[in-house]
Amino acid sequence: MGKLLLVLLAASAAAQTLPGDRVIHLNANVSIVAFSSDGKLLAGACDDGTVKFWDAQSGALSRTVTWSKGQRSAAFSPGASMVASAGQEKVINLWDLKSGELTRQMTGNKKKSGPLAFSRDGKRLVSGGFDKTVRLWDVASGGLQLELEDGNGEPSSVAFSPDGETLVTANADTTLRIWNARTGQLQRTLDELSLVTFTMA
Repeated sequence: MGKLLLVLLAASAAAQTLPGDRVIHLNANVSIVAFSSDGKLLAGACDDGTVKFWDAQSGALSRTVTWSKGQRSAAFSPGASMVASAGQEKVINLWDLKSGELTRQMTGNKKKSGPLAFSRDGKRLVSGGFDKTVRLWDVASGGLQLELEDGNGEPSSVAFSPDGETLVTANADTTLRIWNARTGQLQRTLDELSLVTFTMA
């Protein structure tokens, strides 16, 4: 059984492709992509203020949802039914991708937020802040559950473990921290990591 590869490009970008690749050309940059839980749709958050959905087999555009321009970080919920986003403001926006409506704003950040990630069940959201903190939020209420001090730099990447019990944060101070996602207790620190990018499936 063959593999499907989708390559997303800005309008001015160029890339080498192989026979069988699906290439989608856009007039905007894409900050994040995610597949729906059934694998039939691909969603992309674009810097032109839209979230676009494509058929994953054909690459055909399925629909477009308008959101806010200037959103610099984003995370899709499992199944790509919601997207959380953050820009220069001190708030995190939660969007319903069926209606395209802004359903909730999470406030309390002292500075803008960076990386975002949902838990696997979609009930919690973690955000890394430029105030050197990591915050865990309840998606249903928008309430803050935990606030963690995360080293001497800004968090560069965040992720939940598949069971939602562990949180991992990478920091610009070259450390990686492993936390209990329920209590906020720091369990382990790994030092002198020059570059960390990760995801947990």
